[in-house]
Amino acid sequence: MEITIKRIDYLCGPKLSVYTVKKEGYAVTEYELFTKDLPVYRQSHPDEVKSFIDALDLMKERGAKKHYFKPTWPQYLPKMDKESIEISDNNDYGTRLYVIRLRDDILILLNGGIKTTLKGQDCPKVGGYFKFTKKLEKKIDSLLVEKEIDINNELHDVSIDL
Repeated sequence: MEITIKRIDYLCGPKLSVYTVKKEGYAVTEYELFTKDLPVYRQSHPDEVKSFIDALDLMKERGAKKHYFKPTWPQYLPKMDKESIEISDNNDYGTRLYVIRLRDDILILLNGGIKTTLKGQDCPKVGGYFKFTKKLEKKIDSLLVEKEIDINNELHDVSIDL
C-alpha cells in the first residue's frame, strides 16, 4: 500500500509543521477521516476535543514538545489523566487522535476515535488506527535510518510503500 504524506497548512505555525497521510485509493486523508466524526466526539467528549485542539494551537507556537504527549507508543492526543476523561459508560476509555511526533517541529496527525477497550490494539473502533500508526512509525523510522527520507526537507508529497 502506498502512503503519501500531506501537509496541513492551516495547522502549521512558526514552530510546527503538521502533516497527515493519504492511503492509496482513498479520496481523503486520515486526518480528514477523523475530522468528519469530530462533531460526534465534540458532543460526547467536549473537554477532550477542546484539549487536543488547544494542544495543537499551543504547539504551533511552541513546537510538539515531548511533555505534551503521554509516554505511550503509539502516541496520541489528548494527553489527559484518567480522572479527566469523560466516561459515558464502562466501555469508554476516551477519545484518541493517533499521531507520530518526529521531532519538536514535525507532527503527523492520523486517525482515531473513541477507545472502547482497555488496550487500544484490541478496540474495534480504534484498533486499526492504533496498528496502522505503529506500522507507519516503524517504516518512517527505518527510512530515516536508511536516509531514504530527510526530515530536514519538506515532507509534503513524500510517498512511502507500506
